[in-house]
Amino acid sequence: MIHKLSAQVGILFFLNMGLVLGLFSWFEYHKEAEQLRLHAETKAIDTAELIAASINSQVLYQKSFSLWKQMNRIQQRFSHDTEVMLHEFAILDRKNNVLTHSNPKTQPIMQHMSIPAQGMFWKKDQLTIVSPVLHPSRDEVIGNLLLVFHAHAIQRELTTLKQNITIALCLALVLSIILAIGMAHRVSSPLKKLTKLSKHLGKGHMDISSFLSTPKEIKQLAKAMQRADHSIHQSAQALIQSESLLNDVLDHSPAVIFIKDIHGKYILINKRFSDLFHISTQQVVGKSDTDLFDDALVKQLHQHDVQVIEQNKALMLEECIPDDRGERFYYSLKFPLRDEKGQIYAVCGIATDITEQKEITAQLRKLATIITQTDEMVIVTDKQGIIEYVNPAFERISGYTAHEALGNTPSMLKSDHQPSSYYQAMWRTLNRAQVWRGDLTNLNKDGQEYEVSLSIIPILNEKGDTVGFSSTQRDVTQQRKVQQKLQHTDRVESLGVLAGGIAHDFNNLLTAILGNASLAYYKLEENSPIRSHLDAIERASQSAADLCKQMLAYSGKGKFVVKAINLSELVENMGKLIDVSIAKNISLQYHLSKKLPLIDADIAQMQQVILNLMTNASEAIHQTSGVISMSTGEMHADASYLNGCIGDEHLKSGDYVYLEVSDTGCGMDAATQKKMFDPFFTTKFTGRGLGMSAMLGIIKGHQGGLRIYSEVGQGTSIKIVFPLSHQHTQTPTAHINHRDPQPTFSGTALIIDDEKHVRDIACVMLQELGFITRTAPDGIEGLELFRTYQQDISLVVLDMTMPRMDGSACFSALRQIQPDISVILSSGYNEQDATNRFAGKGLAGFLQKPYSLKQLTEKVKSVFPT
Repeated sequence: MIHKLSAQVGILFFLNMGLVLGLFSWFEYHKEAEQLRLHAETKAIDTAELIAASINSQVLYQKSFSLWKQMNRIQQRFSHDTEVMLHEFAILDRKNNVLTHSNPKTQPIMQHMSIPAQGMFWKKDQLTIVSPVLHPSRDEVIGNLLLVFHAHAIQRELTTLKQNITIALCLALVLSIILAIGMAHRVSSPLKKLTKLSKHLGKGHMDISSFLSTPKEIKQLAKAMQRADHSIHQSAQALIQSESLLNDVLDHSPAVIFIKDIHGKYILINKRFSDLFHISTQQVVGKSDTDLFDDALVKQLHQHDVQVIEQNKALMLEECIPDDRGERFYYSLKFPLRDEKGQIYAVCGIATDITEQKEITAQLRKLATIITQTDEMVIVTDKQGIIEYVNPAFERISGYTAHEALGNTPSMLKSDHQPSSYYQAMWRTLNRAQVWRGDLTNLNKDGQEYEVSLSIIPILNEKGDTVGFSSTQRDVTQQRKVQQKLQHTDRVESLGVLAGGIAHDFNNLLTAILGNASLAYYKLEENSPIRSHLDAIERASQSAADLCKQMLAYSGKGKFVVKAINLSELVENMGKLIDVSIAKNISLQYHLSKKLPLIDADIAQMQQVILNLMTNASEAIHQTSGVISMSTGEMHADASYLNGCIGDEHLKSGDYVYLEVSDTGCGMDAATQKKMFDPFFTTKFTGRGLGMSAMLGIIKGHQGGLRIYSEVGQGTSIKIVFPLSHQHTQTPTAHINHRDPQPTFSGTALIIDDEKHVRDIACVMLQELGFITRTAPDGIEGLELFRTYQQDISLVVLDMTMPRMDGSACFSALRQIQPDISVILSSGYNEQDATNRFAGKGLAGFLQKPYSLKQLTEKVKSVFPT
């Protein structure tokens, strides 16, 4: 019987022989194939040259039949050749037209034939030669010869060579089997016996007499095993004596102890290990972590064991190992065990359960992280108030480092805002071991004030005695500023809503006044003395309308005729008017940017802003000599800068154009600055109107912002910022040619407005223009009238703000009934706010209240051009 070792040797021998023979045969095969090909090529080339030389004269005179007879004889002669057989021929003239072909049916005479370039080409066992045919008397190509040969001898020779290689491999296999049988008889059988005998190693009575006639190497191995058997038996007896003592130490240890060999197999575990995992020593020893734990834990444990072995030193680490109680954390000491030669043969581990200590540490670390990273200041003092700890938030807000604060008391931050009685009440509460809460104004290291909301908690020991205090303080400085700003904004916005409502109602009254006055004016004779009185009424109405515009501007709903303007040019032009009204004791200085980006603004409103700023600056200087400086420029404003601005609450970071007016006048205190934008507030005589509050409304309406820098006795600087325009050229000023109305219109006009006097005057003016009129007090009645007289109505004048159904809903309903109906929207609010919701919906036009007959006529003409 052939044993495993013998079979392996035989297979190895066969593989080596097969490899050698295979390489040799491969080289021989390719060498033979190459030689056969060369021989066939040589013979075919010689044949082609002879044929080409013999047929050149016939090609010259294109004797096709003679060529075919001659080539046919040549083909028959080569049909029995054992090396190359002529399979196909073709003779062509210099234009590759066929003179003759071995198969005339497929290639007729004088038909063009595509052939490869001159040369020799192999395709499997088929060799194609294209050879030139030369002129008999001169070196000139007069045609081409194409010959196709079959080289059958190559395949026969290679087949014979393959058979020889196969025979050689079979002989190698036979030799391998013979070698394996010899190995089995001489070596494998004694080794198998020796393997069986090794099972008794360590018992002290190994018999090796049957190995005395075996080969020398096996005999020496048997003797070595006998000596090892004796040594192991003696060592085992000593080990048994110490094993009992070791077991007592291991089993009474509170730590988990184990030993693994370098392959990860457990050699030893103690009782603590068995109790935790409910497994006996017999069930663990000889097994690896893979047999006991899940894959994730196995990977972790194996990685640590490998690290100990590779680094050849002790490793202290933390491991997470689950048991019946859940995940438990162990502090493990793993170290290598070495034999007498210093070689590592095992890894010993001692693991102590630190789960409870770790939970306590984690809680302390979490608390420390919270205290360190919180935005609130934390101060810990002893019973006498000496600072023992401050967190980073304290350092950031107060400006004092922890080193500067430790050993000091919180009084280092004290300001004069709280009286001593306030602190006495605080200490009385703390001395009763009670929590104290309150607000303080402190001073940082730079002497700047900041406000905090704080609570102080007594720290008690086990007996309940106070041993210190913990103070948590929240910086509320910015919050209080924001609250004050919001309160001021709410107050201004509520007054703005009131002003906007009053202006809206007043505009409706002015519409009736101005409309009646303009109607009466046009109906009077040109030389009528009453016309002057009507002019006065119209001028008063326009003045009242301007007042309404200021009130609407204050409310943020003013009607702005927005254009792209250059602020520097506007200030420069205004300066010519301002110079006249400014006192001689005041010097005007201009610092205007020449290349200033454009802004989108209403020129009249901007002029009002500039005039207000200059008037206030002049009055602040009063009788003394002083300077008023006006500057323009471009700046980049970030979020922190814009947050300190008064005006539009939605300003975004970016580039702005600014206007700054500075004076060297009396300045303002903080209280005055807080109230300066309140309506009707003034530091001078009463009755000055909306003033700065109206100017603020204009700035808000232009999505701008305003900042004030002022100190008493040091003067005032007011800086206004406006967003840049998207246009790069200024909007040209439009010129309207006002002409007297002509009643050239026809059809019916529907007026929908909740104010009766507005409806009445609108009816009269539209009738003056030639319309038949119908009126409705709200959108619902207006729709009913429109449905009834739809065929006659060509124009609708629609109010924006009405009860029951407003102008927006009414407009949508009208367009659903008749999509092409012409609708003019009329409102006291500005055009942009009123028409935004109608964008892209086909609104015919907008008419700002109050309006005159001339303004109405121009608007109707734009809807119905003649």
